[in-house]
Amino acid sequence: MFPIQKNAFIYDESAVGHEELFIMESAADAASANQAGIPAIFFDLNMDPGSHKKLIEVGRRSKRIYILGAMGDQKRIAGIGNLLAMEGLLT
Repeated sequence: MFPIQKNAFIYDESAVGHEELFIMESAADAASANQAGIPAIFFDLNMDPGSHKKLIEVGRRSKRIYILGAMGDQKRIAGIGNLLAMEGLLT
């Protein structure tokens, strides 16, 4: 289960290193996905640059990354996509 903290990069270590990684819109969504066997993390763009570096580090350990947004926050989805694309993690 995830430690829930405001403005934290939240993930379960078991989600890291799989062929696929799902970046979810909420910590609750990511926790539910992990319980169902789907490797997922939660990432909020409003975090410090150190968290951005950690996202890139985690992303490098997967071959495919999916960014999911159940509430349709296109700005958030695009921001995460741009962050990962600048590091060559999305094509």
